[in-house]
Amino acid sequence: MQTTQYFDQKQPWKDEFLMRLFVQIIFAYLPTLFYLECIDRLYLQISGRSLFRIPQNILQLPFSMGISLIYTLFYSLASLYREYMAGIESKVTPVTEVQREKTSDCRPGNLKDNPVITIREGKDIRLLDLDIVLICNSNGMNTIYERNPSNPPIQDGHPLKYLVERLDEKEYYQITRWELVHRSIVKGYEVNGDKNFRLALDFPLEQQLVINKDKIDDFAKWLLGGH
Repeated sequence: MQTTQYFDQKQPWKDEFLMRLFVQIIFAYLPTLFYLECIDRLYLQISGRSLFRIPQNILQLPFSMGISLIYTLFYSLASLYREYMAGIESKVTPVTEVQREKTSDCRPGNLKDNPVITIREGKDIRLLDLDIVLICNSNGMNTIYERNPSNPPIQDGHPLKYLVERLDEKEYYQITRWELVHRSIVKGYEVNGDKNFRLALDFPLEQQLVINKDKIDDFAKWLLGGH
């Protein structure tokens, strides 16, 4: 047993199975067999009888071979089992840590930063779960547009400022008090008739988005900053 434990540290099964099996035979099985044979010979000389042989006039396989084989096999299997369980624990630990990190993102403080916007198929859909490209606010009600135009707009009652504070300012720009746009759908802008600027969007929207000329420089810096 001590021999097996020693080689568990010096020559683990996982490093090279055949080499460990060879070592197990040389240093565990054969010494055990030799020890049992010595005991058998000693007992034979003292008592005239053999401990591990049945006297017959046929080819004999001494019991010592079977005993030592069973002994070595038992401790080898026990060693393999310990190493297998240790390997499982080493894999489970990182997975557990990842799950713990994901769970930590669901603490009450973080849920406030990712509010529920709608419910689909009985599941809460939160703000950061949506691929939002545009938010328009009218009479205190937000209309949220997703990148996929086939998804119907979502009606939401949170204050627009509340949503703005929870979205990435590098990706979203509040062009007016009522409208927020994602940079990915902004193709450019052009001068409007009243000297404001009309946005050209890569998104099917019936209404026009207009930005005040006082904000156009800041908007241009934001838009170019993502390229």
